[in-house]
Amino acid sequence: MLRKKGNKLSHVGIFTFEVSADGTISETGTAVSTILPYVKKWPHIKWLLTIMNHGTASIFTALRENTNGAQDTFISEIVRIINKYPWCSGIDIDLERGGELANRTKANALFSRIYSTVKAKGANLHVNICLPGMTYRGTSLTYYAAKYWMEGLYNHTGDAPPQPFIPFFSYWDWTDMVPWGLLHVYDFMEGWDTSRETAEPTKHETYSGRKYLTTYLKQQKVSFGAISVDRNGVPDSYSGNAVIGEGYAAVLDEEAVLKYTFEVPTAGTYDVVVEIVYPRWDKNSIGISLDGDSQMLSESRLYFLYWRKKFWRILKSGVSLSAGKHTITVSGGVPGVVFYGFRVCSDFSQKATAGEVYYGLKPRKFMDVNREMVQPDRAFKVTAEVLRRKPESALVWYEDFCDYSEIPTNYFTILDGSWKIWKES
Repeated sequence: MLRKKGNKLSHVGIFTFEVSADGTISETGTAVSTILPYVKKWPHIKWLLTIMNHGTASIFTALRENTNGAQDTFISEIVRIINKYPWCSGIDIDLERGGELANRTKANALFSRIYSTVKAKGANLHVNICLPGMTYRGTSLTYYAAKYWMEGLYNHTGDAPPQPFIPFFSYWDWTDMVPWGLLHVYDFMEGWDTSRETAEPTKHETYSGRKYLTTYLKQQKVSFGAISVDRNGVPDSYSGNAVIGEGYAAVLDEEAVLKYTFEVPTAGTYDVVVEIVYPRWDKNSIGISLDGDSQMLSESRLYFLYWRKKFWRILKSGVSLSAGKHTITVSGGVPGVVFYGFRVCSDFSQKATAGEVYYGLKPRKFMDVNREMVQPDRAFKVTAEVLRRKPESALVWYEDFCDYSEIPTNYFTILDGSWKIWKES
């Protein structure tokens, strides 16, 4: 690597120096003499003297606790090897198994002393210290151990049948800047990797680099079966004080009446459903009649499907209608409820849903240690990573111009403009 690719390297650790429990450093690894030709050949490389404990916890403990002056000796030894190899660019500390979180104060003090010592020798000298991860997501292991797992050399059966299949899914984590390997995984998708476009109320969001889907509300999902009549809210005729818009209508006083005439093609049993909006919590009732049979459709709950959102509601279920003309009339109730139309259908149903998403998984065969293409010896398991949180109540001061009185101005700052009620009724 150094001979052929040295021009592409910026830093190299020389794994030569081993520290013992008394703090002394010996040269047991790569002979420095074998490195010197490359030091001359590649002067742009910053050469770091790597000091190791080979994962021996007792050595780290002795240095951390300064047992019998081990830390003091270690610090003086660092100065010694820097003086011995003045062409080095600094020190690389590879001390492993430093103990639990409770040891962090003394461990940090050790690292701080190493840093100060090296910088005192030269402000341009580098100090690299390999620290334990603060969160232990997954399992850490050596490069070769990870490679052996992915090649199937490690298994759970002691090489006995059935031949263990060791697939893996690997990717680069751009948040932590590390590679990841998910062992025994045949396919993997994050929340955003849906095979179809997601629709409301599902939201795309991220947290700590993880792309996930969530929802903060439910919405109405409806099914009509066969639809025989489909009308919007624009009436055939009306009287009194009413508002007629594009696809909707609303009565504004108790005398107003909206009339709709429709024709059923075939006599039979039908569901008749209407689409309405209760625009405010106190505008929650509307009178609708089918062929003179009147009903008052009301809603007293402040519920997500029925409060200031369009929703479908049964007017008549399983009603017998003859072939020919019929009439729907809208009148009464609370002025201001909005009528968006009606449908005559064969089978109406509705439910509250938090949304739906679809993923197209493609589990692939893998090559085992015998170079055979294999799949699981029993079956696949599909797992999902989810977090379900209980709802929390919150007091929210809102201002969406739907109240008859303004919220006191000490709750918000007016940047510009003003508003007032257009019609008090």
